[in-house]
Amino acid sequence: MRLQEAPAKQHISKEELPKSIRKALKSDVLTVWEVSDVYRIADANDGKATYEVYFINAEHNRAIARYDEHGNSVTD
Repeated sequence: MRLQEAPAKQHISKEELPKSIRKALKSDVLTVWEVSDVYRIADANDGKATYEVYFINAEHNRAIARYDEHGNSVTD
């Protein structure tokens, strides 16, 4: 039996996001929110990356959106 490795989570800048995700952020409903943090999560088993984008708005509410490397929204 092979153990699955935990995904590696790496803090990155908004500018390091793939172009497809930056484009999705401009057309998403979260455009009125400010990006506060971005993480790249690499799956050690298949090498695919997902991106977690953390947002905050003027009322200090927080939200998280997840995207695949093509800019598609990912749900758990």
